[in-house]
Amino acid sequence: MVDEDINLTILASGTTETASAVLNAVAYEGGPWTITIKPAEGATPTITGAIGGALVKLNGADHVVIDGSNTAGGTTATSRSRTPAPRRAA
Repeated sequence: MVDEDINLTILASGTTETASAVLNAVAYEGGPWTITIKPAEGATPTITGAIGGALVKLNGADHVVIDGSNTAGGTTATSRSRTPAPRRAA
């Protein structure tokens, strides 16, 4: 049960994922509360992975903020890219 805001900080080193990072539905009490995912102040981490599906999957999760800014009150600077899988020969 979530009864206050949650802040998840991505460290400067970043991460390479081998599976989707899944955030399922969350039970909230009171609120509305938010879950904020944000880099550490001054950090420019990269989250990478070579997986077939979503790198980050919000599976029924509500009130989630993905904030790419790395300063207090800064502007958001997020990007994503995807390399398509090779096509099979017919």
